[in-house]
Amino acid sequence: MKNEATHQLCRVLVVDDDPICRQFCTHILASSGYLPFEARSAREAMVQLGLLRPHIVLVDMHLPDMTACRFLSEVSLSIPGFMDIARIIGMTGDDSTETLNNLYHAGCSQVLVKPFNGQALVDSMHPASSSEAKPISASFLQVEFRRELDDFLPALDRLITNLDWEQAGHTLHRMAGAAAFSGHHDLGEYCKKLLQILRVPDDQYAIASVYLELLQQASNVQNQSGIPDQ
Repeated sequence: MKNEATHQLCRVLVVDDDPICRQFCTHILASSGYLPFEARSAREAMVQLGLLRPHIVLVDMHLPDMTACRFLSEVSLSIPGFMDIARIIGMTGDDSTETLNNLYHAGCSQVLVKPFNGQALVDSMHPASSSEAKPISASFLQVEFRRELDDFLPALDRLITNLDWEQAGHTLHRMAGAAAFSGHHDLGEYCKKLLQILRVPDDQYAIASVYLELLQQASNVQNQSGIPDQ
């Protein structure tokens, strides 16, 4: 039987390398009475599991060091019995049947498809609960995303210049997720469009064209002073 700790005492470990998603989740959970903790990678999460013994683990499908499926497999081997008592919730930006089935097969009792809202997050903690999520400030997420762009854009430029399509794809995936959470859906769509092209990177003109459009959209976001549509 899964651990049924009341949410005021419930420890939740959020495992995601995307800081926007982590901050969104921890803010919503903390304001709703949970005790959230963070991990940026599977290895970091493994240490946290041993120290915290969380009641709930919220884990992204694609982590820097391994997939959520492999991580959960290692958890089963390293911490016998943990998967039987903890509630495991997957997160992914890919809602394909294959990805969802892989997460459920790995041990997830529920999967949240990004971008999800605060109420969906709170509802996933304890499905029978009717707790109401407290809203997170849109301006808070916007400011955080602008800060992340200062890291994302130089990294992406370096990777594309070096023709490192695989790592560029990982960066674009993170950018798309962060853009969606912060309400910058147009920029997120450009990230997805370039990511799709990079899967078969044989059209250099298309890569350059979409990349320039993405940079223009990112520049618009950095110069905005208002709050994007949610």
